[in-house]
Order: sequence, then C-alpha cells, then structure tokens
Amino acid sequence: MTRILCLTFAAVLTLPTPLWAEKPLAQYFGADNNCYGQAYTEADLAARPDQAVTAIRLTHFPRSEGFFDAQGRKVFYPDTPEIVVNLTIRHKGHEGPLLATGFCWPDGTGMACGLECDAGQFSLTGTDKDTLLLTLTSKLQFDGCGGTSTTLTTGDAKHGFEMRRLSADTCAPLD
Repeated sequence: MTRILCLTFAAVLTLPTPLWAEKPLAQYFGADNNCYGQAYTEADLAARPDQAVTAIRLTHFPRSEGFFDAQGRKVFYPDTPEIVVNLTIRHKGHEGPLLATGFCWPDGTGMACGLECDAGQFSLTGTDKDTLLLTLTSKLQFDGCGGTSTTLTTGDAKHGFEMRRLSADTCAPLD
C-alpha cells in the first residue's frame, strides 16, 4: 500500500507544470488598458550618467490592438499567444517622444518582446504587483521602419527600466 501511494505521489509531482501554472504576467495585462511608465528626475539621471532615456512608457490597449479567435470574437491575454504594446521614450538630445510598436509573448516567468521592423528586442518581468522591469536584450531602434532612427543600446539601460502602473487617466503614450 505504501508503495502505491509513493508512486502516485511521484506521478503527480512529475506532471507538466502548464497544468498548474498560469501565463506569465497575466496580472499585468488583460482586457483593460494597461500602462506602465517612469519619468527620471535630474537626481536619477545623475546617478546613471550613461542613461540617455529621460522617460519611458509601455502601453497596452487590447480593445483596439487585440486579437480575434476563429469565430471572430475579440480575445484578450492570457487567452491569446501574445500581446501588442507601444513603447514610448524621451531621449536626451532628441526633441519629442519616440514611439515603437512591438509584440510580447510568454517566456519563462516573464515575456519576450520584439519591435516591429526587426527594430530590437527586450524582456518584461514583474517585480511586484504594480511594477514591471523592462530589460534590453538587444539594441532598440525607434522610427526604425523608415526615416531617421534613434538607437537605444544596452549601455543606456545597464540596470533596466523599472516602470510603475499608471492610473487610467494618464494611460496614453508619452506626448
């Protein structure tokens, strides 16, 4: 009898984790608009002299930038394989905000993201219930689909970009 219980218990422990795990960052993205951002003060920038980003914002508007199922119904993350995001930055020496659109998909405990036009990659991980950490995994090019391009390199983001959830009334790309 003890032997059967041990085998049953061992079988349960070896079940694939997707049966128990939810998709990563599901609490951060869903059917509602979601915005995360950070504006850096002069003191923040003085502590990180290599950082050229003065503000960053990640927006996700699933009702206007979402996916449809086979029946034509709008579906939202975590019921979709990926999400659409807009990444907006303010960069030292560049007038006005820079905007890029990207797609993010589950990757381990976070999300891997790629910008349109092969303009670079980054990852997202949750640090607490209202904070995301954006880490560059390659250089990012803004306005990379044509025209003049501004490049954000990993040297600009040695520590990543910690972004806090923004209130609904400020949920928009940087202007």
